Amino acid sequence: MVAESFLFSRTFEVLLIAILVVVTVMLLTGHGSIFLKSKGSKRQLTPEEEKIMGRKLGCVTLLWLLAELLLVCFGQYMWVSLAYMVIIAASLVFLIKFFKRNS
Repeated sequence: MVAESFLFSRTFEVLLIAILVVVTVMLLTGHGSIFLKSKGSKRQLTPEEEKIMGRKLGCVTLLWLLAELLLVCFGQYMWVSLAYMVIIAASLVFLIKFFKRNS
C-alpha cells in the first residue's frame, strides 16, 4: 500500500480552499491590509491605493479559488487541468507585472 502525500490529498485541497476563501473575502472587503504590508517597501501606500491594491489582489485570489474548486469538482477531465494551469500562469504573470509597477 502506497502512503498518500498530504499535498495530493483531499484534506489539503479542502484546507487550501478554506484559506483562499478567507484571504479573498478579507482582500475584497478591505480588511486585507495585513497581506499588503511589506518590509522592503520604498513608500507607504495611501488608503485609496491600499484599497485598490487589495481589490486587485482579491480578484487574483478569487481566480485561484475558482480554479481550485474547478479542479476539485471536475479534476477527472483533461481540459480542467489545462484550464487550471492557464489560470495559475496568467495570474502569476499579472502579479509579477503588478508588483513591478507598484514597488
